[in-house]
Amino acid sequence: MLEAEALKLENQARFILEKNDKKIIMENIKKKEFLKVLIDRKYDSDPVKAWRKKFNIDQIEPESTNNENEEGEEVEQPETEEEKKFDFDYLIDMTMRTMLRENIQELLKKRDAKKSELEELKLSTPQMLWEKDLDSFIEELDRVEKNERENAMKGIRPKKSAKITARGLKISNVADIYKPSEQADRIEPKID
Repeated sequence: MLEAEALKLENQARFILEKNDKKIIMENIKKKEFLKVLIDRKYDSDPVKAWRKKFNIDQIEPESTNNENEEGEEVEQPETEEEKKFDFDYLIDMTMRTMLRENIQELLKKRDAKKSELEELKLSTPQMLWEKDLDSFIEELDRVEKNERENAMKGIRPKKSAKITARGLKISNVADIYKPSEQADRIEPKID
């Protein structure tokens, strides 16, 4: 997924730069002709959708079923097999605001960050990833425990959520029973 996202950002950045440099002209041109231009310039069909389709992952955001856009205008549906084969909506539907210099710089930063994250992931071993996940888990656990201790010192009790059983009876949260006492002495285990 990371590779698909990086490729999508790469294509979007290249598209905006070529559009601003007038290498690609999309004004007053038919969709078929514009799709041919994108294919000739070696743009990738939506990499994220292709990745999701490859691994049979459902889309997070539902596709619109009607043939109208936000302004209520009719949108052309792909008619030929070639148009159905390629999905360049992620480029065509970009707003004019994305063509501004500030947004281009921001998109290039996102692209570079995604590429560096991908390279870092490729260079990491499974053990390195495991240790990184453990470190982040321990860090988050320490933060949560610190907040719980501070709340206990202030006398603030966490909200107890009541679970409702099938019969409609409420069961109080019993997590506090299993926590160590605040007055207890911590004994470090000795590992041989």
